[in-house]
Amino acid sequence: MPRLHRGGRWFDPNGAQSNKMMIDINSSNSSKIAIFSLIAANLVPLAGVWFWGWSLLSIILLYWLENGIIGFYNALKMMVIGKWSSWFFVLFFSVHYSIFMLVHLVFIFVLFVLIPGKPITLGPLAIPFASLLLSHGISFFANFISKKEYLNSTAILQLFTPYPRIFVMQLTLILGGTVIMVLGTPVVALMILILLKTALDLHAHNEEHRSSLEMLRAG
Repeated sequence: MPRLHRGGRWFDPNGAQSNKMMIDINSSNSSKIAIFSLIAANLVPLAGVWFWGWSLLSIILLYWLENGIIGFYNALKMMVIGKWSSWFFVLFFSVHYSIFMLVHLVFIFVLFVLIPGKPITLGPLAIPFASLLLSHGISFFANFISKKEYLNSTAILQLFTPYPRIFVMQLTLILGGTVIMVLGTPVVALMILILLKTALDLHAHNEEHRSSLEMLRAG
């Protein structure tokens, strides 16, 4: 049944509001605080490289750990969407995602430890890891919960949601990291890689929440 647009919200012809359409479509696609926290969290490793000389391997491993954060919040999203009925899909996702992360870790070890033959030197990853965990948590509550994005998904659909985003980002990091390693790991090149990852992350974040908002409008 067609709906009418009034005052930034969608109504059906008899004046009853759809539960889904309680979201103000004039609002931003993503919460401003979520965008700010994403940028701030990604600037922490940039500071680590510039001020404390963090290694390329530290940055690559940090973003590998971020995959785990993304997987954790995706499992929470599946549970919010499907409640108790989603447990099978959450279990399947957890096993499949863990295998994906293990394979990715092997690639990192071979490319950035085994082939170069260099000792493993890591910067302090606790603070940047905590900042990324907080950033994704803010997005989870400010967008997925507060903006009711869970109304427009299913547990099965959510199961596959994180893969395209992390595949593009991690491929960029591995290829860029390989080039930087060949160049001798110049600090400026490493900082450019972090900025590139941040830009890709921000774009993927905005696209994800823009799609959610557009599908909520379509109802």
